[in-house]
Amino acid sequence: IRNYLPEIFQIKKKEPPFCKRQQQVNEKFEFFSNKKIDNIFIGDSVVDGAWSEGLFNLNYTIIAQSGATIDCTTLIVDYIKKIEPKNVIIYLGGNDADGQSNYDSDIGIEYYIKFLSELNKIKSISKIYLVGINYAAPRRNSNYVKNLNDYFKRAEDGKKIFYIESFEKLDFREKPFLELTYDGEHLKYLGY
Repeated sequence: IRNYLPEIFQIKKKEPPFCKRQQQVNEKFEFFSNKKIDNIFIGDSVVDGAWSEGLFNLNYTIIAQSGATIDCTTLIVDYIKKIEPKNVIIYLGGNDADGQSNYDSDIGIEYYIKFLSELNKIKSISKIYLVGINYAAPRRNSNYVKNLNDYFKRAEDGKKIFYIESFEKLDFREKPFLELTYDGEHLKYLGY
């Protein structure tokens, strides 16, 4: 019964499910919570795949968890405050569009709005980059992706919040597909 109580309470509240990767997300951030890092890449398996912190010539780290959904952002604001980054780069929403969360894009956008509001309060952060979600796999809900990307475009203010159309700029048709990606979304070294 003890094991099922959290699920029972979740159903009773009729709220969207909380981040399924809660423990893994916390573990990733706890590892960095006492370091000052200029740039933080936050995301899911696409970000996690760039595991080498030497890939780009920046003072940065990657804090990502395969399978992370947008609601995982509620877990990490306090950690980000401790790290005091200058720039935050976010790629979250692909797993939600794949159906790994039980909420629609409107609720996903609400999570993003709250997250961006909290990030805006952190004095050390000068820029926030929202990386557009890729349409990728055929199972992906294209309306979900479109709604998120449209929100990212609207959220861009040209001063602190910027939208990056990553997968429109990274056109897999320009080079042989297999040189850049394993599956049209997860990248190889050259893709990153």
